Amino acid sequence: MTPTTHKTAWHPALSLLILLALLGMLWLLLLRPAFDSRQAFAARVADMQAQYRRFAVAAAQTEHLRATVAALRQNGSPRRGFLTENTAALAAADLQNHIKRLIEDTGGALISAQVMPQGEQEQVIFPRVGIRVRMRGGMDTVQRLLYRVAADGPVLLLDNILLQNPHGGGHAAQEAARLEIRFDVTGFIYRPRQS
Repeated sequence: MTPTTHKTAWHPALSLLILLALLGMLWLLLLRPAFDSRQAFAARVADMQAQYRRFAVAAAQTEHLRATVAALRQNGSPRRGFLTENTAALAAADLQNHIKRLIEDTGGALISAQVMPQGEQEQVIFPRVGIRVRMRGGMDTVQRLLYRVAADGPVLLLDNILLQNPHGGGHAAQEAARLEIRFDVTGFIYRPRQS
């Protein structure tokens, strides 16, 4: 084999290898970043189109929502959730009547309801009115009462809940119906801000 024949046999393979290396470098340095950039751009466009559709739906509902808010403002009173009376003494009496009604409606028996002193509240926007309640009933009565306090009328806070069986001994079913329940109830008076 002559040296010139040997060079010519490897020449096409070497040229092909160089061409493949150049194409690989071209792919890695120019085409692949452009391709990746195009895919990232397409994903960003798809995200923006989805966001635009969400905003379009929200914009279409704007008038309906404005009408709903206006209706709620007309129907809803700023006093909702507050005791109906404006003075502490009347609000406390109203709260006592409300709790008595709830206890009787849930099958319990009111023993006493005493107004708790609240101290100085002249500067408070929503003054508190509290009563201390003693009642008798079973666990089902307590459950119904707690549900009704949460679901009915003004917003009320219950604290210091104590359940005890004053008699002790006897059958468990009879004792459960004779529980003595004590708790504190706090409601709030609505006083609009004076400008």
